[in-house]
Amino acid sequence: MPTALRKLTTIGWREWLALPDFGLGCVQGKIDTSHQTAKIYALDVECLLVDGSPWMRFVVLPLPGDPRTRVEAQAPLVAERAVRGLDGRRDLRPVVRTLLTLGDVTWPVELALCGQETVGYRLLIGREAIDRRFVVDSARSFLAGPPAVN
Repeated sequence: MPTALRKLTTIGWREWLALPDFGLGCVQGKIDTSHQTAKIYALDVECLLVDGSPWMRFVVLPLPGDPRTRVEAQAPLVAERAVRGLDGRRDLRPVVRTLLTLGDVTWPVELALCGQETVGYRLLIGREAIDRRFVVDSARSFLAGPPAVN
């Protein structure tokens, strides 16, 4: 059925998200349609080869204010993209592909790895990642409930 004829699920400007490939079952993220791409706050970022293909290894701090909870993750590198930082400069950032779960929906997304938090959120989901999947109610939060991950 064409997207225009389907009823889209409404989500809030903040939601609980999961990144099952990274072992992250529940992370608070910001849904921000003013951003085109999705990004994740990542530390200790390094490139490595897995079966001859470039992958990125990095550390995620899933809990704001808790630097001791660290999750190591790896994902295939799909691109390096120029992104404008908060200071207005354009920087190249590695972009990886992984699965994202919001409520009971899981789909592949591309995430830019960035070295700074986005207004207190470790995960920011832009309009490309939610395209034709959800409608965002900017006045509400946590409409989708906890992510349905195994």
